Amino acid sequence: MGNKSVNNLYKPMLEHSNVEKKFHKAAKGKTERPDVAVILDPNNIQKHVENVIEQLENTAPEWYDVPHPEKAWKPSRHGKVCINEGTSKKTRMIEKPRYNYEQVIHHIVVAACYDIFMKGMYEFSCGSVPNRGAHYGKRYIEKWIQTDKKNCKYVLKMDIRHFFESIDHDVLKGWLAKKIRDKRMLYILELIIDGSEVGLPLVLSGKLDAAFFVRLKQALQST
Repeated sequence: MGNKSVNNLYKPMLEHSNVEKKFHKAAKGKTERPDVAVILDPNNIQKHVENVIEQLENTAPEWYDVPHPEKAWKPSRHGKVCINEGTSKKTRMIEKPRYNYEQVIHHIVVAACYDIFMKGMYEFSCGSVPNRGAHYGKRYIEKWIQTDKKNCKYVLKMDIRHFFESIDHDVLKGWLAKKIRDKRMLYILELIIDGSEVGLPLVLSGKLDAAFFVRLKQALQST
């Protein structure tokens, strides 16, 4: 990623067609839910797209002049839900953001910052990274075992207890500020980060989630 920072991210993401696409992307896997289906109804969706655009157009730092600051988007506070994750049944506390409109806005922001998130990222960071994952990592591990048996003798499995809850908001926001000069984009990213009182939350789906922020921080530290 070098030392170059990026500007002009916020305004382009407010284009009507882009916002409408993110409504559909955020709805993936849950279009049958009544609260989602009613928004995606062709008779309703344009109204909701305009609502999100209006909220984001009025979301800005206090010193930035917007027509209706009272209409600005603000993240909601969510209660935590305990789940047993996957086959390991590991207990996790997660948050569940609403589709209307928190998940949609997270998708809009992620897409706008996507190239920044990906450039410079360690090639074997797999969690929450598109086109990577367990199979991506497995393929490389198998290759190393087959081609370098002498040096592939040990496996170290590690887990940092309560890692996401320990993330320092100010440190993460400082890393973001090094790469993003668009003050409005930084502001909405900070709103999302500060949506949790402590650390970063693990979420059920649809949110600009903790793992992706951590991957970004790792990428920035490596540059």
